[in-house]
Amino acid sequence: MLRDLGEQSEHFVGTQLAAYEAIAHPVDAVEPACRTAEIAAVSQLKVDSLRVVADAAVVAAQRGDIIRKTPIPLHEDKQKGDMAPTSVSVVIPTFRRPELLRRCLHSLRHQTLPAEAYEIVVVDNGPDDDTARTVELFAAAFASRPDASSSVGPGPSVRYIVEEKRGLSYAKNAGATAAVGEIVAYLDDDALASPDWLRCVVAGFTEVEPPPYVVGGPVYPLLAGRRPAWFQDRYETASWGDHPRLLERGEYFYGANVAFRRDLLLRAGGFDPALGMKGTTLGFAEDAEVFERLRAATDGPLVSLYLPKAYVLHLIPEERVSPGYRLKRYFMIGQTKAVRDLRNPASRRWQVIGRATWRFARAVVAAIPRDHFPRHYASWAYEQGTYCALALGYLAGALGFRATVQRTH
Repeated sequence: MLRDLGEQSEHFVGTQLAAYEAIAHPVDAVEPACRTAEIAAVSQLKVDSLRVVADAAVVAAQRGDIIRKTPIPLHEDKQKGDMAPTSVSVVIPTFRRPELLRRCLHSLRHQTLPAEAYEIVVVDNGPDDDTARTVELFAAAFASRPDASSSVGPGPSVRYIVEEKRGLSYAKNAGATAAVGEIVAYLDDDALASPDWLRCVVAGFTEVEPPPYVVGGPVYPLLAGRRPAWFQDRYETASWGDHPRLLERGEYFYGANVAFRRDLLLRAGGFDPALGMKGTTLGFAEDAEVFERLRAATDGPLVSLYLPKAYVLHLIPEERVSPGYRLKRYFMIGQTKAVRDLRNPASRRWQVIGRATWRFARAVVAAIPRDHFPRHYASWAYEQGTYCALALGYLAGALGFRATVQRTH
């Protein structure tokens, strides 16, 4: 399914899919089965091949030799106790999806980072008994050793907090405020962290000079149902390439896999509550917007380190790969972009409308086939449709139109 990740990632995906089937049951019933699958995944992943190296030549060309300490060691023979004690808070915002939350929490149970080095903070933005019960069960399971003969010790601490104000940005901000870690790492409730996710993130913050303000990694799709013939993994992949590097201005990390220095995030004011998801209503751009304010809050450049080995898997249900839903989603992305541009003091409404009209006309013209139909016509047609939907949403937003779309899961 994730061909670009190679055999190691394929093994991880397979074991996690097996765990998915079991996690429909309460945590105390499935903990042994899921633990076996996850331990197998960890044992198969050869950590000595995960040398996180910032390419000095690339960095020198892009940032003037900003990173000097390479490589970041992630050797298999390095014992967990040798890791520098760094406090990390994993914040998981959730809204009435306890079955997905169970899967997300299971992926955090056997991180290769020592359990005492991180905590998990679940922020419930649509408080319900099922979510609270799920977190309570996991907190109890994580706090105890599975059995006397097991080499697996207690897991990380798990906390549950409620954010009554509806909105993903409110939930993210509540998690950052409640966190005790120096690093705040965000993970979506429908995502799975790879076993070395936190270990790579901590290494990024502690083994690079000067220390980055933000560390992030790729997000790869994990389809839960049938794959349409036209669908390609890149439609749901958020990646900045196969090699570690620093982000350029205008680039940012997807919110399902990003970690911040907590002090900087709070100093910048956190995420904008006007942007992002509102319950089941689609919303976007809170991630891109916070990067802009973070850059303004730093004295020098915003050092943001991309680590391809710090990846997560994002569950994509079958309903989310329907063309209709995806076109509506891109319409909303365009509409949000127009709203943000209109809020910019340097932009005038007539300029935004003119730009929107030109973009829409260009998208329509580009969607007209020329001499012959493309070889992969279904994928080509979908891609042209998304360009048109994006441009139409931007034009509608510039003209003051406001639509809403509900998520499918």
